[in-house]
Amino acid sequence: MFYKVCLETGDYGLGTGVVRWRCENGEVWSFLSYFSIVFTEKFYKAFFILLIMAENNTLVPVDDYLTAGVHIGTKYKNAYSEKFVHRSRSDGLKIIDTEMTDNKLKVLIKVLSRYEPNDFVIMGRRENAKKALALFSKLIGCDVFTGRYLPGKLTNAGLETFKQYKLVIVCDPLTDKNILNEAFEQGAFTVGFCDTNNITTKLDLVVPINNKGKKSLGLALHLLAKYYMVNRGIIKESEFKYTVEDFAGE
Repeated sequence: MFYKVCLETGDYGLGTGVVRWRCENGEVWSFLSYFSIVFTEKFYKAFFILLIMAENNTLVPVDDYLTAGVHIGTKYKNAYSEKFVHRSRSDGLKIIDTEMTDNKLKVLIKVLSRYEPNDFVIMGRRENAKKALALFSKLIGCDVFTGRYLPGKLTNAGLETFKQYKLVIVCDPLTDKNILNEAFEQGAFTVGFCDTNNITTKLDLVVPINNKGKKSLGLALHLLAKYYMVNRGIIKESEFKYTVEDFAGE
């Protein structure tokens, strides 16, 4: 295990003395009891020191999650998301617990690896998902839907495009609500990449993540493609040559 120290500026009005920040989240902070910051003079622009414990068995180093902005939520949270919101920043943005993101990605990888590519589909209507989904489909051979979703694809047997899937993944339960509703009605296993403002009632598996960012979704789909191919015996882990930039670059 190792610790990564990140510095963020903020107007906290901290004065002379000792400030003790008690680490209360057992999942993230583990055996830390508290961390002391000693100020020798008054600061109106203070550094807020955030210690994040990164375990060796994470899919990628925690720094990779932070660089991709996986942890940056919206200014809103609800009863569905509060369990994976670590804290709120001074500007109101909610910070997603990256340990929970990592854990749920691992679950998704294990679940998805049980299915043939023809058995699942990923929907991403937002522009930020299109490049990553195109490459994911090319590598895995599964269906992906981008842009506007035409109702009935999963439920209307009279349509030429009709097809039923065993598992449906949505990149945003709000913008991709039409296919999510149909998948729920059909009885498919449903998965959602969920930000802090999303409602998760029709999802069997929630992956907490910044689903508005191109890099954060790109990283998630990069990991999903890589370990799906590894788990299915298509490649060895060292043979996966694609980078996050291939999924999320301009």
